[in-house]
Amino acid sequence: MRNNSNRFLAGTLAMALAGAAGAQPVLYGVTFTNQTSDTSRIVAIDPVTGVATPLFTVSVPDGFVASCLTHHDALGRIVLLLRRATPDGTFRVGLIDPVAQAITIGPVSAVPTGSSSVESIGYDAANERLLITHGPGFLSTRLSSVDSSGVILETSMEVSGAADLDGVETDRFVGRLAGTDLNALSPNPRVFAIGDPLGSPVASGLFDPPRSNDVGDVAIDPDTGSMFAVGLGAWAENLVAVAAGSYTPLGNYGIGENLIAIAFGAGVPACRPDLTTGAVAGQPGYGVPDGVLNNDDFFYYLAQFAAGNVAVADLTAGAVAGQPGYGVPNGVITNDDFFFYLTIFADGC
Repeated sequence: MRNNSNRFLAGTLAMALAGAAGAQPVLYGVTFTNQTSDTSRIVAIDPVTGVATPLFTVSVPDGFVASCLTHHDALGRIVLLLRRATPDGTFRVGLIDPVAQAITIGPVSAVPTGSSSVESIGYDAANERLLITHGPGFLSTRLSSVDSSGVILETSMEVSGAADLDGVETDRFVGRLAGTDLNALSPNPRVFAIGDPLGSPVASGLFDPPRSNDVGDVAIDPDTGSMFAVGLGAWAENLVAVAAGSYTPLGNYGIGENLIAIAFGAGVPACRPDLTTGAVAGQPGYGVPDGVLNNDDFFYYLAQFAAGNVAVADLTAGAVAGQPGYGVPNGVITNDDFFFYLTIFADGC
């Protein structure tokens, strides 16, 4: 498992600089929120094997859970939709910077009058805006544009041509806004193009995978147009390829956790042991990855380990490669974390 993950991370070195033009897209995922610790884990996923590599953990406001993920901008940032653990029509939006390994969470927002729940969030690349889907339920879904803090800007009429709208995302490969309702009853479309999203939205069927309750949030590869979904139920802990007439589980994430949402983004940290640009605390670049692995990174880790900085020094739950918890932070700093860092530092990037 570790060797596969290291090869995957090594392959992302060229896209380490967030916002670099033409950077290869990265498939990000977010785990179900642990409501005891109020945290979710951000991972990078190999879309060929389904193997996930843990990147960092984000804090989730008490009472909310991770729900949906989408691309945001050329800087590599992604957006996380947070809903109430007990849905009540309110939501929050978190803007995640994978390079800085940080999240900025907006205030509590509420769906427009007439709606009672928020379904998903997506990115409309043609108009450079975030969209949420919401409604009372069946045959009454609407779209609203929101800013990166979750403030609602504009709301559409009800979507026609589809019974429901569980997800919305830009298909950059062909330049259209796509919607999904993968558990729809026939003859409703399950994957469709959405026209006039903030006016009178119309869903036009593209293709119909089988009806399934074992798939969730979807992401579309901007380079190939391939669609992927989070596996649920029988396919829990698996990335699933979505196509006309079929679903194909691609492999286990290998992190011992299920994902709730996925999205393609523009960049990812170059490699896990790259932690800092310089060795002097308080100087610009200290604690900021720079795409180069050198002794500064090693001594930075030593300093954070000695200081008990869990956010940086907690790297693994165990010491044996291939065993559950290896490479997965567990909220505790031990010698296992130190030796794990030695291993990934020695492996390079």
